[in-house]
Amino acid sequence: KLMKKLLITLLTLMLCTSMVACSGDNPKVDEDIAGNSAGDMSDANDNDYYQDDEMLKLPPSKGLKLELSEDSTYYIVSGIGDCTDTEVVIPAKYDGKPVKEIGKRAFNDSDCDAITQIVIPNSVITIGTSAFEGCDNLIKIFISNSVTEIGKFAFKRCTALTEIAIPKSVTEIEENAFWGC
Repeated sequence: KLMKKLLITLLTLMLCTSMVACSGDNPKVDEDIAGNSAGDMSDANDNDYYQDDEMLKLPPSKGLKLELSEDSTYYIVSGIGDCTDTEVVIPAKYDGKPVKEIGKRAFNDSDCDAITQIVIPNSVITIGTSAFEGCDNLIKIFISNSVTEIGKFAFKRCTALTEIAIPKSVTEIEENAFWGC
């Protein structure tokens, strides 16, 4: 019985994986990733991005500005840095530690003029205050099922935004998070 259950589980997993790989709904990500990363992104293959129970494997954008948390246990995305990607994929890990936050004003106004798409990985829990405020060319946002909080004004004045799915994991959307969209 155990062998039969294991075989059924394996076959189901293989079928689901092939369906995700063949789906036309996966976000397009540039093959040529621009910029250089100062940290070790050797965990890049571990980037799991979940959207409505669909798992995607995408290469993270390089050159983003990341800061170590006060307790040194995780990283916070704090800016665009040297990244020139228009379709930004936040890394799940950096220097062997998880990326758990998109910080306050990380990609706001002039820092995000070229960004059209953001993919937030399964490691991120919080999208900070004004994180993407004024990103007026941002069209799509893929938020992973790990995010629980969307801060005040997080997507304020993202006037081109046409596609976002807020996962069930989000328990708090602060005031005016989508004001002017």
